[in-house]
Amino acid sequence: MKKTASILVALIVACICAVTVSAQITGTDVTGYGFPSVLSGNAGGSGSPISVIVDGIRPDPETGTNMEQRDTWAGVPEDYEEAFIMTYEKEIEFTAVEFTEGMHFGDGGWFKDGILKCQVLQGENWVDVTLTNEVNYPNGTTQADFLPNFDTYTFEFEPIKGTAIRVGGTATGDGQHFASCSEMTVYANADTSTLTTYADQVAAKEAAEADAAYQEALARAADGFIEGISTPITAYPDMSDNVGGGTKTLTTINDGVFPVDNQPVPQFDTICNAGRWVPYHLDFFGYEFPANYTVEYVKFYEGGNFFDGGWFADGDIYIEALINGEWVKVDTTVDPEYPEEDDQESHFPEYQCFTFTLNEPVACDGIRVAGSAGGSAAFISCSELTVKAVVDAPAAPAAPAAPAGPAELLMQSFDTIYVDDEMMVDGSANVWLNDNAISGDIASIRVRGWAYISTELTGFAYAIDGGEAVKSADFIFDRPDVQAAINPIANGFDITVDVSGLGDGDHTIAICAIDADGNLIDTGFAVPFTKAAAEAPAEPETPAEPETPAEPETPAEPETPAEPETPAEPETPAEPETSPNTFDFGVIAAVASVISLAGFAITKKH
Repeated sequence: MKKTASILVALIVACICAVTVSAQITGTDVTGYGFPSVLSGNAGGSGSPISVIVDGIRPDPETGTNMEQRDTWAGVPEDYEEAFIMTYEKEIEFTAVEFTEGMHFGDGGWFKDGILKCQVLQGENWVDVTLTNEVNYPNGTTQADFLPNFDTYTFEFEPIKGTAIRVGGTATGDGQHFASCSEMTVYANADTSTLTTYADQVAAKEAAEADAAYQEALARAADGFIEGISTPITAYPDMSDNVGGGTKTLTTINDGVFPVDNQPVPQFDTICNAGRWVPYHLDFFGYEFPANYTVEYVKFYEGGNFFDGGWFADGDIYIEALINGEWVKVDTTVDPEYPEEDDQESHFPEYQCFTFTLNEPVACDGIRVAGSAGGSAAFISCSELTVKAVVDAPAAPAAPAAPAGPAELLMQSFDTIYVDDEMMVDGSANVWLNDNAISGDIASIRVRGWAYISTELTGFAYAIDGGEAVKSADFIFDRPDVQAAINPIANGFDITVDVSGLGDGDHTIAICAIDADGNLIDTGFAVPFTKAAAEAPAEPETPAEPETPAEPETPAEPETPAEPETPAEPETPAEPETSPNTFDFGVIAAVASVISLAGFAITKKH
């Protein structure tokens, strides 16, 4: 993630405007301060993330795309109650809502019986608003009844107080049943200076969730389950064109959410243009570890299986370990047996757990479940992947009889980077820095990780651009998990560096450990970043110097008159020629172009 204004912040700023928008709608646009969600809590859906409904953009009905909307498609074959919700951190007085639908597909994307209602949350109850206008939502049963896409429906009502507002009804369709939304603009009589923006709410929520997940991962790692402190990997590192119905985040496989009784949970599918339709290609889910671990067993929780794939083909599934930089197949026993057929029905029920026990525990730097991708689209799915292992740590060096100079760095891990309190990466930060740049008008950078040196750690330090190191024992971040797994004298660091006073240009923060004698031990961690340069105003043009008038020319000397010539004999006059007619021709240029766009119906597919 580069240090640039996120799409949420950039687009939400456009929403934060305190104006009266029309003679009908009164109040302040408070869209940028609400937290969007859907009533069903559908984590899958289709199109863009739920944040798209507060990005300030209403798509063009003719040129808008699926990625400019959010729908609740989840393969549900029957009607259900659905709504798009905006929640606020305190009670405010709502005055109006503009609800812009998303796309309508051949199999669904609308509400039933022409009923689209608006409600406000008061306490624990959703209360209908008292409308002062006609909404005129269509009453239909097919896609054609709701075209064009991206229509806007306005709810004007008597002011009503509450902590949330929603627009919805009964989600339905022709085959599948779901609803869609591309934008939801909320108005209220509210002082926005007392509200927190959506972008700040997201940042705080993500930081809290990341910290809670990290603490839980540390607790599990102390018991030998190391997936939470490892880096997830899959066959295609760039999944930007992931076209599956699951999540788009690979960390889904180690988020600690396990299937229970084969019930659906968030999953990750490896369906992308790189491997789609390529039969029997290598596919995998796995981890790279922060240190060398001896693996005992792996639990692979499948995701959902679809008509065109989601499983390993023909029972071709096995475990590989990363040993000395190479992936090596290891012998295992699997329970239950993995199906050998290459069809959806043979892999029911979905969300099963397959336990691969290594016949001989293997010391390695990573582990993966690999094999041939199955189904006609050739992909696999995973909802969770856990690893049971013990650390293979080097023995602590014997204490020297006499001081022997600075300590030696034995092991380390660079984990987390925050830029202006926004988390950039959580885990394998040094790897992330290889592919990502940090730049912008940066005020602070925070880094976390751990180190193990040959003496007791007494603190950590940082230096900017090779300057004087700032040392402190307060930079130590207690890591009992690392001490239990690596060595009792290992420990973590958590350092926040104020860079607001640095000049524009490239800079680097280096992190060091401090040994028992106060020496600095280079950890190898460095965070390069670029402070943005403000554009300087253009220099006014210097007026041109007035030209020096030219010197008057010296008049030429008069010429001596020539001798008169003897008159020539008169020529015989030639016969007169007939002169051709001549015309002036003008140039006329005209260019005309007409572009027409034709709409088309789209059928929702996995």
